[in-house]
Amino acid sequence: MASTPSSQEIEDIRSLAVRWTAAVSAGEIEKLEEMMTDDIIVIHGDGRLVCGKEPVISDFARSLQELSVQQTVKSDETVVAGEWAFDRATVHTAVRSRKSGDTRQFDSRCVTILRKQIDGRWRVARTIGVVYCQS
Repeated sequence: MASTPSSQEIEDIRSLAVRWTAAVSAGEIEKLEEMMTDDIIVIHGDGRLVCGKEPVISDFARSLQELSVQQTVKSDETVVAGEWAFDRATVHTAVRSRKSGDTRQFDSRCVTILRKQIDGRWRVARTIGVVYCQS
């Protein structure tokens, strides 16, 4: 059964989401790496699956070489159950091709599952995104 999270836990989890999107926008791969577990799994909005820290980092690095990504995140719900938590959020993303300059925007719903580490910090263990509006 999920416990009532402390306001500090909720703040820490939501802060991680904001730092994650800021690192994506800035192309700061090292910061992203610090925020994920070794066994991270990412399920993209198109259904593509990437498993493990090294493949996820490589995937981000490859994407961010080709694309400039700006994101904003709004947390809709945060649940904590011991060393695990999930955050359900709405994410707005603007993606610009570095080569052509073409831009596309989309909104997605995202569920991020986090695991509290031995040092007390939360890390992203799983994330699943579903695009629901694209322009």
